Amino acid sequence: MYKQTVGKIFVILVALFVTVNAQEDSTSDFLERSQTILDTIANQLEIADISDEQLQEIRRELDRVRNQSTEYIDEIQPDLRSASEELEALGPAPAEGEETEPENIATQRTDINIRLNEIEGRITEAELIATRTSRLLSELAELRRTRFSRTLFSSGPSPLSMRVWRQAWPQIKGASTAGRQAFNNVITADPLQAQMRDSIIAIALAAIIAIFFAWPLHSWLLNKFGRDPRVQKPGFMEAMRAMLVVGAVRALLPTAAAALVYIVAIYSTEPTAAIRDIARSLFLGFVFFAWVVAFFRASLSPTSSAWRVLPLPDNFAGGMWHFIILLTLVYALDIVLSEVFSIYGARLEITILRDYLIALIVIILLTILLLRQDMWRPAEPASAKPRWRASRIIGAIILLLFTVVGAFGYVALMKYVATQVLLTGGLFLLLLILHRLGREFIAQMVSGDNWLTSHIRDYLHFDIESTNRLEFWAGVTYDIIL
Repeated sequence: MYKQTVGKIFVILVALFVTVNAQEDSTSDFLERSQTILDTIANQLEIADISDEQLQEIRRELDRVRNQSTEYIDEIQPDLRSASEELEALGPAPAEGEETEPENIATQRTDINIRLNEIEGRITEAELIATRTSRLLSELAELRRTRFSRTLFSSGPSPLSMRVWRQAWPQIKGASTAGRQAFNNVITADPLQAQMRDSIIAIALAAIIAIFFAWPLHSWLLNKFGRDPRVQKPGFMEAMRAMLVVGAVRALLPTAAAALVYIVAIYSTEPTAAIRDIARSLFLGFVFFAWVVAFFRASLSPTSSAWRVLPLPDNFAGGMWHFIILLTLVYALDIVLSEVFSIYGARLEITILRDYLIALIVIILLTILLLRQDMWRPAEPASAKPRWRASRIIGAIILLLFTVVGAFGYVALMKYVATQVLLTGGLFLLLLILHRLGREFIAQMVSGDNWLTSHIRDYLHFDIESTNRLEFWAGVTYDIIL
């Protein structure tokens, strides 16, 4: 622990010192300081228990040194060219046996050669620094890959073993008792009632603002830029704009209310640091839940298929919507539990149980999602139904197998797989939205009826066939880039 702390402080101080004084460094100072930094980093990488935070800071520092070395070489290249041109202007030195050149010319030639050798030496040293920096970056990347693989594939205590539960249960009871006691101390404190009375005016003003300003603004934004019930078949750009507005507006109001409660609760009482941190985690978990749910509801639009930004069947959108709610609730709970266990110094057993529980719930939700026939049947092409159904069943079985893997102690691997499946699915949905957004934009720019597009088509003498061909190839190019 001592080595980690000292090492981290040293790296951060070096980084700040180099950043602040980079412009004031002389040439020798810069080269010497860069070598010192690289020597220090090389020693840091030899520490077996160096933390991930230190490795990230070292990576940033190495990037800074490499960039500064490149900039330094670029800065003195003009000096090198200038010295070379001056030497070339003097012409070749007299060969042995030829008449010697004037003394002043010989002196200038000597000075230029000395300056040229000095510049070339500095460039060579800077290039060596850049090369060493790249090598240290490779070593750091290899260290992180090795550590990641070792963490992911190493077996720990089984979350189902009685030993883990016997050691975890007293910690859970202790954290619960300590949290309840801290909360009771805050509630029963003598200054609380007076502080709450002093906060009544602030709460009343906030309520008035929310009622007479925030809610009308909320309604106006939805009516002005949201979904128009009179429009039966909105265009994709109109649906996309409505999705962004509806998602943001529906998330802002509960976020503002939660922020009001959080601020009043913190500043009208005298909570301990632990209670303050738990309250902040509750607030962050609620905000995370509100924004994710609001935007997924706006994009999936389970009750209005016409305004859905993705061409999904109604039953699939409705099932996915319930899945998103449960999943977001699980991760919001994980945010709170992580903070609580961190405050009360949870040991390894608590972390294992929490990670296994979160990953187990996520995998169960994913398995249910894959096996629900009512969600997938309309989306399955008739020719691909057996294969697609078999693929979903195989995927569900593989996910369930990872719960067994986690039960044998590979909890990190189980949680990693569950998280990556979700991230991959989210990335796929994002790519679908970007695909439709880009294709719609290309169609409007190439085949739209606006004045600019029509003028460009007339200027280029494009007929319908040429326009369609241009739209097709522009769409293909966009998809390849995407």
